[in-house]
Amino acid sequence: MMKKIILLLSIISVLFSTALYSDQPVGSSYDFRKANWGMTKLEVMSGEDLKPVSFTGPNLVYKTIILNREMHLIYEFVDNRLVSSLYAFITFSDSDYLEMKDLLIRKHKTPLSVRDDGPIDYEFRWVTQTTEIVLKPGRGRDCWVEYTGVELKKFIKDKDALSDRTITDEVIENF
Repeated sequence: MMKKIILLLSIISVLFSTALYSDQPVGSSYDFRKANWGMTKLEVMSGEDLKPVSFTGPNLVYKTIILNREMHLIYEFVDNRLVSSLYAFITFSDSDYLEMKDLLIRKHKTPLSVRDDGPIDYEFRWVTQTTEIVLKPGRGRDCWVEYTGVELKKFIKDKDALSDRTITDEVIENF
């Protein structure tokens, strides 16, 4: 009987920790958090529980806490349609990105592609039915986890240019 109780508590603990750090509610039909690719800025704002730091221009910017660290959560829009989102956070040690990699592996299993040549040269890529997920270094000491709608990638003419617009100097200064 005691073994059954311990097993049940272990299962509940794993489910709770997975739900706590998930980018989607458990059992949801969302693509990212409480949003679907193609939603308008207003639709994304109404589904988000956080208060926006900025909502002017092509992005919505929030601050959130994941893995006990402050992160920027940025929703990117093209023609007022959600095409991409990302978490950006400052790394304080050479292995900080590994903690995020481990979380993504727990959630999405083995990456589709891996390049890991150290703390400033890495890229891990996963693809789900609707979303491409990439963990990579940002600018300076930050790390990015990018989520992009698979069907909407065709609307992003130059993904690198979009990423350069995403983390503006103003956002970095407010870290």
